[in-house]
Amino acid sequence: MLKGQGGLRWLGVVGVLLWSSLVHAQYGRIGLAEEFDTMTGWEVTRGKLAGMYSENGRGVFETHIQNLPAEVNGRKVTADTFLEIWKPGQPAPRYSAENFGGKAGALKELGVVDLDRYHYLVVKIDWRPLGAELELKLEDPATGRGRNWPVQVMHSSGNIAQDLKPFGIRGKQKVSLYLEVFPTGRMLKVDYIRLVSELLKEEQAGLIPAPITLPAENLERHPYQKLEALWQRAPRPWTDLPESAEEQALFRDVGTKVPTWRMTGTPAHEGLKGADKPHVWRDDGSSMSTPARTWHFARHAWGPERGSHWTRLKTAAREDFTIYRDKSGRKWVFSRKLDDGKTEVIYEHPWPNRPTYRAEAGVFGNRLVAAMVGSEVVVVDVPKDGGKPRVKAWPLPDIGAKGFWMNEKTISYWAPFLSLHRIMVDLDTGKITKGVHPTMTHGMSGEEYSIMSYDGVSKVVVSRKAKMSDTPGKELSIYGIYKTLISTDYGEMSSDYRYGITNGLIGRGELGGQYVLFDRLDAGTVLRLCTYNVSYETWDLRAKVSASPDYTKLAYGSDMLGDADYYMTIMRLPSRPTNLKLAGGTLTWDAPVPCAEVHHYNVYRSQESGGPYECIASVKETTFTDRERPASACYLVTAEEHSGLESCFSDEVRGGEVNTPLTLHFEAENLQKKVPWRDVVDGTASGFRAVRVTPVRETETRGRIETNAVTQGRYKLWVRAKHWEDGSGVLLYAGNRHTLGYPPIKVASKKWQWLEGKLQMGLSGGESVTLSSADSGVAIDKVVLTSDPDYRPQTADDRLPTPQAVAGLEVAKTDANSVELKWDASPEKNVAFYSVYVSEKADFVPGNETLLCSTHKTSALDWGIQPDTTYTYKVVAVNKRWMDSPPAAISAKTKPLDVVTRELAATAATATDGMQKTRDYVEYPGKEAGEQSLMFEFDVPADGTYYVWMKYTPSFNQRWAWDSIGVSWDDGKPEDYRTRPRLARGQKKPGRWFIDRLDQGKLAAGKHVLKLVFAKKDDIRTGMGQRIARVWVTNDASFVPPGYTAQVMFEKPTPWNRE
Repeated sequence: MLKGQGGLRWLGVVGVLLWSSLVHAQYGRIGLAEEFDTMTGWEVTRGKLAGMYSENGRGVFETHIQNLPAEVNGRKVTADTFLEIWKPGQPAPRYSAENFGGKAGALKELGVVDLDRYHYLVVKIDWRPLGAELELKLEDPATGRGRNWPVQVMHSSGNIAQDLKPFGIRGKQKVSLYLEVFPTGRMLKVDYIRLVSELLKEEQAGLIPAPITLPAENLERHPYQKLEALWQRAPRPWTDLPESAEEQALFRDVGTKVPTWRMTGTPAHEGLKGADKPHVWRDDGSSMSTPARTWHFARHAWGPERGSHWTRLKTAAREDFTIYRDKSGRKWVFSRKLDDGKTEVIYEHPWPNRPTYRAEAGVFGNRLVAAMVGSEVVVVDVPKDGGKPRVKAWPLPDIGAKGFWMNEKTISYWAPFLSLHRIMVDLDTGKITKGVHPTMTHGMSGEEYSIMSYDGVSKVVVSRKAKMSDTPGKELSIYGIYKTLISTDYGEMSSDYRYGITNGLIGRGELGGQYVLFDRLDAGTVLRLCTYNVSYETWDLRAKVSASPDYTKLAYGSDMLGDADYYMTIMRLPSRPTNLKLAGGTLTWDAPVPCAEVHHYNVYRSQESGGPYECIASVKETTFTDRERPASACYLVTAEEHSGLESCFSDEVRGGEVNTPLTLHFEAENLQKKVPWRDVVDGTASGFRAVRVTPVRETETRGRIETNAVTQGRYKLWVRAKHWEDGSGVLLYAGNRHTLGYPPIKVASKKWQWLEGKLQMGLSGGESVTLSSADSGVAIDKVVLTSDPDYRPQTADDRLPTPQAVAGLEVAKTDANSVELKWDASPEKNVAFYSVYVSEKADFVPGNETLLCSTHKTSALDWGIQPDTTYTYKVVAVNKRWMDSPPAAISAKTKPLDVVTRELAATAATATDGMQKTRDYVEYPGKEAGEQSLMFEFDVPADGTYYVWMKYTPSFNQRWAWDSIGVSWDDGKPEDYRTRPRLARGQKKPGRWFIDRLDQGKLAAGKHVLKLVFAKKDDIRTGMGQRIARVWVTNDASFVPPGYTAQVMFEKPTPWNRE
């Protein structure tokens, strides 16, 4: 008995010792901690909190809602109550007088800790509404020097840890915690915040990845992409032109060399009209719309449809249904098109008398939706058999919504900036679900996933589930913390949610002035698509960016050539068909993913592996039977979009007895790879993408890239490679069954070169080849494995020949200011378009500097050029593989012209009583009613077309004021010319002079009167403030007044001064 008792005592002692050692180990690993047993020491230092207290060992931080009062009729306003307080039809809550704006901050000093030892920061968050940030305030006890460091452990809920060492946070430091919470009406509940020396298992699972250092790409930039010929022609007239006049021009981005189309070129400022973000793409990619017209890719022609016609309308439904407000604005009209082309109204819904914050409409199959935020949403379901429509209406509360999204099942909208309220409405039941939006601003948003800015140095990935949860956990994760400064604007996710698409703000860090892609699966892959230049004339000019449905093309606005035009950059080639098989004479393959824009597939055939290939068919389905198949044949398949953009080739299949050597091509970006191999954009690569050794963390060393498996044989390796920087590197290669290639391949050129693997490798069936490198900057475009020892690649892809030179080039017509060309159509199937280049030098090399236009026609017009001058033109045919033909050249001389130019001062013109003259200009102040005008008298010695230029300042009566001036010749009917807007917000006087072309007209020799009309009869426009200094009248279409610049909008506004 005593023995047994002694044993129990011994076990008890052992248990106590074990418990003591565990406690010592636990607390020995903790250097500093805030356990939130009390809130002693916490001080609110910014804004207001609704409450701050300890509850069951957790720190609770309650917030108000931005722009809302704390209470309404004695009821506390929180995220759970505000929708019950402000119901549809009541005044919008954002107009409350008492409000809480901005974040609220609280501070607590913890003490001194050795961060060399306790370098892990860990938190446990039980309840985390999206919108909390933590900053460490550090002070060196010896010197008193301090710094603030944002950390990312508050980004979600659960156990989260972060290693501070990679940020250079070291040594003994006095640490204070500064916590900021967004005014969402929710509460943040924190269990603990600790600095520890090592991580427990559950903390290790929540460890944030190490920070990223993006490489400096040092992309070349140029104010107008070196488009010198187009820059010189920027002010040319655009009226009364023949069909051969072409707006479009394909150039290479100076930074990334990717192809970019200038889609519009008229002085209509199409890039400024319409919504902040244009809905330019039809859902199948068959058209691209501006707010004024639509480009139809199949017809290679503009149509009259406006971009707004496609807004939120699905392709299949648009032909059948339309939703619009009637002319009175008092009701929604839901209509459909009948078989005979007539339109039938199927339902009308009165416009509500209650306040409505915004209105949106959409057609989804046979479901029509009209939403009036702040009032209601109307859902009209039209039976397919044509029966009576079923109508439902659900209330829509107004939360000051900024963002808005809808599909056939749901409406989702959210409030702007820091309040972060999100509403989701089920269109079948009307059920309202309340959630939170993941960021205050500047993110790449999508419904399934979003990549959002978090705290200025990091971005988070937010899933759909996280948007509706106060405990998001892993559904909300740190995407990447960047040591490199990256300031990005708004954006969107690609259709498959693989990439976030946005722009870097000009002059703000490594991504400044670039459109970029963030790979959701790898924060170290940030693809630089192209550089851009905008004047920031209005906010929507820089924000207008829209990817096509398969994100192969990016549309954006730019006024780098004077007017706000639409541009279209090739983001990538379409995804290629996969799993190509041949059975008998029938080919089958799998459609690419995504494939919303694919119009058809092209089938290529060759009698030898590796080509040369010829396109033998284009088919809609994913199968093709070759009824003229030779005894031996090799096949490739591509996918082609409505736009004419063609994918890379599929893998090759062979049929019959192909006794020729095998030559297998692999696009590097399509191969399996491991970091630090990463995709990179390069317009000189065969598919505009390549892979490069790009380490972004210290732990990333040697990466590998692996080809597809091959059949048994002896193969020689060819690699199209280069070194991204001024340096050299080494590629190792081997079969995956240890067939070593020797010697290593040295990569030293900054230009793509075909490099040879000297050793022929004996590969067994099913074996692949692996290439590896640890040298940063080594890049691969293509890999070729061939059993032909004599094969040597000649071009980026020699499976297809380069196009033949254009034939039949001739000068069709010349006059004093123009040259018209024509040529024969190319007989080659693969030719996609023609590019025309021009220079006054005969021996020039075609490029951006000399680009005139790109066209699908076999004619081109150069106009607005100098009289009595010789120009040399070169025409190049471009095929679907982006290969240029040799240029065809011809010279032409414009006819001489007796130039007449009249410079007329506004102060010498005849002005109506309501105009005010000064020493240097005439102003229309908008103080007197009736017609207000200036009349300029002049004479011309010869008949001809005359052009008018004007030096003026625009009106400044509205925030972003656009205005127009009527122009008439000899008492004719005035035609309105839209002047530019003023630039500075709150500007009360003009900030600069503009010089613009106004009009043109045919005049006979003799005296004439030019009339500028500022206000029509019985009209008064208060406070307009237009000022006119002078006009020019000339018969020379190439004339440019002194002081003119196409990029006047890029200059910063300046104080008023005399001209």
